[in-house]
Amino acid sequence: MQSIIDSSGGMDSPLSGLIGRHWQDDKKATFGTDTSASPDLEIYSDGGAGGRIVPKGGALKIVGDLAIWHATEAALDYVYAKHDATNGWFGSASGTLFLAAAGATINFNTGGSNRWTMSSSIFAGASANTRQLGSATLEMLAVYVGQGASSGVYFGSGQEARLYYDSGFFCSAPITFQDTVTVVDEKAIAAGPNDDDYFTFFAKDNGVGPKEVARVAGAAEPYFSLLQAKFGTSVLAADAPHRGMFYYTEGGGGVADILYCVMKNAADGYEAVAVATP
Repeated sequence: MQSIIDSSGGMDSPLSGLIGRHWQDDKKATFGTDTSASPDLEIYSDGGAGGRIVPKGGALKIVGDLAIWHATEAALDYVYAKHDATNGWFGSASGTLFLAAAGATINFNTGGSNRWTMSSSIFAGASANTRQLGSATLEMLAVYVGQGASSGVYFGSGQEARLYYDSGFFCSAPITFQDTVTVVDEKAIAAGPNDDDYFTFFAKDNGVGPKEVARVAGAAEPYFSLLQAKFGTSVLAADAPHRGMFYYTEGGGGVADILYCVMKNAADGYEAVAVATP
């Protein structure tokens, strides 16, 4: 018969051999060459809170794969952590693998630095203007964006521009630009090649809703149509920068309006030509 004495001085029931040894709650089995007051490793049960494995220095080395099973130990009901001498793996043998945090965020680190952060409603780079999704050779197949008052794709460090879906328009696929849209390098915004292909420009009329103000038709019978077009009343200088531009003057009582166009004459000078009047 032999007695087992733990590092805190408690004694378990005398047992023989190595089979069936039992430590009471808070009675610790200690391992290593250090003193019982400061062992290399402690294993013990702390009552209702569960069991504990406490390595000296806080590091526990497991040689081989680690599998954590559900209490019933049904087939594949475990998560695992392993290293294949090249890459590390963490996964679930069945079901969904959840990453959960009691705190506000989950951070994703590579190279010793925090790269991405996830909160209850945001997935973002850990610092502004430093991370990217996809690359010139690893393109994303598709991006799906919803709708709502704050939905869309924002551009600029101050969110100076925004592209979003506006369900307030009555056309089938309205996209709203919050700021100026510039087309560079002779690129085009084009309608399709068929007679019935076109795209439209809308403006929101207070109290009325969106109204079509212009239309670009397909290439088979191309035209640009202005609906409810209105020229400005500011008088334009008769010079090369204003060549081909229109403006009109509003006549007072008993005087007709006049529509002008800035044009070049045969002497290579410029003048505002009256092209229409009632």
